[in-house]
This record gives sequence, C-alpha cells and structure tokens, in this order.
Amino acid sequence: MATLKLPSLAKRRRRIAFLKKSALFLFAIAVFVGGAVALLRYDKFFITNVEILGIETLNPEKLKTRVTNILEEKYFYLIPKKNFFFYPKNAIERDLSDSFKRISKISVSYKSFKNPQTIAVKIEERKPAYLWCGKSKAEIVIREKTPKCYFIDDSGFVLDRAPIFSENVFIILYGKIINGENNPIGGIFLSKDDFLSLTKFIYKTSSFGLISTSLIKKDDGDYELELARAGKILFSLNDGAEKNISNLESALGTDPLKTNLVNKPDALEYIDLRFGNKVFFKFK
Repeated sequence: MATLKLPSLAKRRRRIAFLKKSALFLFAIAVFVGGAVALLRYDKFFITNVEILGIETLNPEKLKTRVTNILEEKYFYLIPKKNFFFYPKNAIERDLSDSFKRISKISVSYKSFKNPQTIAVKIEERKPAYLWCGKSKAEIVIREKTPKCYFIDDSGFVLDRAPIFSENVFIILYGKIINGENNPIGGIFLSKDDFLSLTKFIYKTSSFGLISTSLIKKDDGDYELELARAGKILFSLNDGAEKNISNLESALGTDPLKTNLVNKPDALEYIDLRFGNKVFFKFK
C-alpha cells in the first residue's frame, strides 16, 4: 500500500516565510522604481528654456525647435529626456552638427548651476573663405549660364549654397568634391592638411603681387591658379607648399621673368612649377 509523504510543518513554515520575504522585496523594488520614475517625471526638474548663443546666419528658431523635439522624447518610454539631471547633452550636440553644416563647434550646458531649467547651446559657425562652383568651368558652360556655387570654409569644408553676387568676392575653386557626389554640402575640397597647404600657396602668391581669381583642381593632382591680370600658375602639392613658394619667389626675383612681368604683365601665359627646382614660363 502506497503512502503520501507530506512536508513537515517546519518546511512549510520556511517556504511561507520565504514567499512573504520575496513578495515584500519585490514590493519594495516596485515602490522604489515607481517613486524614482515619479520623481524623474516631476516637472520642477524639467528643462523649460533653450537659449541659442553665438549664431550669425543660422535660424535660432529652427535650432531651438530641433533641441526641443529631442527633449520631448523619453528614455524607455517612461523618463522624460528634458529632466535636467539626465538630458542628452551629447545627442543634442551630434544632432545639431549633423543637421546644420554651418556649425563648426558646439557645446550644450546649463546656463548656470542656479538655473538648470535653462540650457545654453553655444555655437561657432563656419565662415565662408572660398567658393566652389563645380568640377570644371567647361561643365558649367555646357550645363547652365549661371553656376550653382557653394561656400567653402578655411578648412576646405563645403558649408552652404552661395548667392550669385558672391562670385566677385571670393576666389572660385573648381574640382571634384570628396564625399559630395549627390550633394556637395558636407563634403570637402581636399583633406584639411592639403587644403591648408593649398591656401598657404594662394596667399603667398598674392603677397608677391600675383592676385588670383580662381583655382582648378585637375584629376591628375595638378592645379592651375588663374591670375586676375593675365596667365596662370601651374603647380602640384606633391612636395608641399613651401617648395613651390620658394621656387616661385626665386624665379620672380630673377631675370628674364622679373623684367618681363614689369614690362609686359598682361602678356603672361603661364608660370610652371611642376618640375622640381626648374621653373618654366611663357609670355605672348
């Protein structure tokens, strides 16, 4: 005959005690989490104002709306991102930098520790230094009478569409934009180091009295700097800007180039710096 062995009274009591403790522990956790969420949702801890500082051409309302939309989101569908203890500072900085290409530097912080309900978005805008008007002049002539030009800053970054009148204000650059096949904004004309070498050369030629109007970047890596008065300078950046500057300065101080530039400056066709220490030139 089979018998059913029942748990002892002591074991039953221990099991009941364990279940009570577990339930009490879970209840305490639920109260803690609920209280924490309620505290984090308390509107006294909310960011209520966004200040945009340092802008020159960007629209402050568009920037503020972008920040406000991010702050209206929630973590895990529960905790408001506008809580000033946990607001997404880095996400705001990344989003604005990605959305507004004119932004060079950005920082987001409390306006003051006494006023954490207000955050200050401090922005430094990129400043136009050059124009980019297409891959080549020939392409523009074929495609349209009035070219679409874009501003480029002093690091080679394409930051915005440029108005037509700016063509006579800035040196115009031609050539392929890196990472800008579909939309040039956000692309670069050259790597930062190469662009700094390029602009250094352009600046030095102007200091020698050779004012330039445009520059063409060729697919083979050579450059043509077109001069305002007449002619052009052919060069490469393979050996850096310094060697080109040194060779040009030496040639400009030596006859017959020196005398020809004085006597017939409008007859210059080209100065060629692409062959090491040898400088070639031609006049009409």
